[in-house]
Amino acid sequence: MEPHLPGRKGSWGGVAKDNRKFINAVFWILRTGAPWRDLPPDYGHWSNTHRRFIRWRNNGTWEKLLEILINDPDIEGITAQQLLADRGYDSNDIIEQATQQGMKVVIPPKKNRKKLREYDRNIYKLRHLVENAFLHLKRWRGIATRYAKNTASFLAAVHIKCIAIWANIL
Repeated sequence: MEPHLPGRKGSWGGVAKDNRKFINAVFWILRTGAPWRDLPPDYGHWSNTHRRFIRWRNNGTWEKLLEILINDPDIEGITAQQLLADRGYDSNDIIEQATQQGMKVVIPPKKNRKKLREYDRNIYKLRHLVENAFLHLKRWRGIATRYAKNTASFLAAVHIKCIAIWANIL
C-alpha cells in the first residue's frame, strides 16, 4: 500500500514520516471504539491523527486504497441474477419486483403463507457468506456500535475495515 499513500517522497505536499503509525492509530480507534481523545500517546497526538483521518476521508484516500486492493473494483455494471434473502423479506411486493427485474427469487417462504413457494435450498445455503461479511465488519467496535458522528466517517471506517480484511492485516 505504501506507494499509494499520500505524503510519499516525490508526491505533492510534505513527506509523511509516520504513515504506518497513523494507520495503526486509526485501526486502534476503530477496533476499540474509543474516543479520539483517548488515543494512546504512542500513536501520536490525537488531534493531529483525527485531523489527518478527516483529510484522508474527505479526499477519498481510504476509498482509493480499497479500490487498489480489490482486483476488479468496477462493479457499477453488475446485474443480479438471483435475490438471496431470509424469510423476513418474503413479501409479494419484493418477490414481484425481483421477478420483474429478471431475478430468480431464493427466499424461504414464511410459515404463515397460504401457498408455500419453492426455493433453491442449495443456493440459499450460500447466504451465510453475506452474514459472515457483516460479522467481520462488526468485529471492530467502532463500526459495530457506529460511534462515528456522521455518515462520511462511518463509511470511511467501513472502507478501512475492508482494507484490513483485503490486505489480511487483522
